[in-house]
Amino acid sequence: MEERTLRYRILPEDLEADYWLQNPLADRLHFREVLSGSILWWIMMGLGIATSVLADQLFFAILFAVFLLNSMRGALTARRDYRKALAAQFSRSEVHEIQLDVSDLGLQEVDRGIESFAPWDKVLNFRNEVGLIRIHLANRLQALVPKRELEEEEVRFLLETLKEKGVPESAPEFP
Repeated sequence: MEERTLRYRILPEDLEADYWLQNPLADRLHFREVLSGSILWWIMMGLGIATSVLADQLFFAILFAVFLLNSMRGALTARRDYRKALAAQFSRSEVHEIQLDVSDLGLQEVDRGIESFAPWDKVLNFRNEVGLIRIHLANRLQALVPKRELEEEEVRFLLETLKEKGVPESAPEFP
């Protein structure tokens, strides 16, 4: 087998894309949690408005209505706010300069001076995603390979080598 060294960078947007590939419903789940936590609050605000109106306390009725509307706005923007917060968090990530050595023995990755080696029997499977190749290892870690960083021939080499070494391909996940 031909041995080859692949060099690429993992950018913050690669990490974010990988997150969304693994958690395509995360923003919806967050919205449901916010919504379920808000319903009781909304009921209490509605009762406060009704009680204030019945007691001719217009000031308190308006105050309860403002709190209710503000709470509803927060719940309705929860998905967008979650995505924005996540994007901000990933934007602070460092760029990783990676060297991946593909050989008969397995995969050796060098990331910021730290070397990791996975023999072929410890490479569980791989996913050929839209912009990434995600290689799952037996220690529950993974190697991310952004396709845009490699030549087409290098991507083909990596995919063919994984298949040649008996690493099963999992179906890609799409958000």
